[in-house]
Amino acid sequence: MTTGKVTPRLIAVIGRQRSGTTVLRQFIGSAERSFDLGEVFHANTARKLSFWGFVHDMAAADPKFRFPLRWPDAWDAFIDRTSTERAADVLVFDVKVEYFPIILRTDGDATGFFFDHASVSYIWLRRRNTAAQVISRHVAAKSGIWSETDPDARPGLLERRYAIWGGQADTNRCAGDILIDPEDIMREINVVERQDETIDRMLGDKFDLRLTYEELFDTSGNFDTKVVESVAALTGLEAGDFERRPVLRRQRRRSVLDGIGNARDIVTRFAGTGHEWMLNA
Repeated sequence: MTTGKVTPRLIAVIGRQRSGTTVLRQFIGSAERSFDLGEVFHANTARKLSFWGFVHDMAAADPKFRFPLRWPDAWDAFIDRTSTERAADVLVFDVKVEYFPIILRTDGDATGFFFDHASVSYIWLRRRNTAAQVISRHVAAKSGIWSETDPDARPGLLERRYAIWGGQADTNRCAGDILIDPEDIMREINVVERQDETIDRMLGDKFDLRLTYEELFDTSGNFDTKVVESVAALTGLEAGDFERRPVLRRQRRRSVLDGIGNARDIVTRFAGTGHEWMLNA
């Protein structure tokens, strides 16, 4: 892919951890005319494609990038530089809901800066099975395996990710030795569902495409045809342009309770709550 200034279509995949945002973003970025920017609001300022890293570097040379600064201007400058360095028809990135406290800022008449950007199309990706989402995060943090394909699955990163929710990572546990407090699961399910409802009220009119984790993949683990067609229509790419590499498949197909030592306690706690289906899905 050659370099040079282009005016790309920006695609933002909005969702929370363990909801499929990463694999969907990577899938969109797999097309030849697309480029995957990753998590542009990742707190690691050393990341080359990090928005915060860009602001940090620019502030060293240009006073207008020092605090207080106007966030939309900084975002425009970040996209302008990225468009020059990464010539592509589509630039895709994902935004984790967990980062919202530091990006949903009010700056004059611009709230959340990039959420009001005319060049960005937004995909809202939710996971209906919030129990699987919560349990998966606990298992990842306590086992030291964040993803079966995540190259950044190092204990230091796990600890920082886990700290967002409270508690601490324990990377010395083995499968079957992981214990998760059922009350913690129920509490976090309620928090996740309330937060998702709030986000829908705040930003629902901005979402160009709504998807759920459960509809991303077909029974063989590949991206579902209808999802591929919807993504192609939104991005302006051809459905056949997307690669079907092994990493761009549904990775985990085992039971959500697989490897959890007190699985029976969790099943008992879920009885009569209306969430029982989440443990069997």
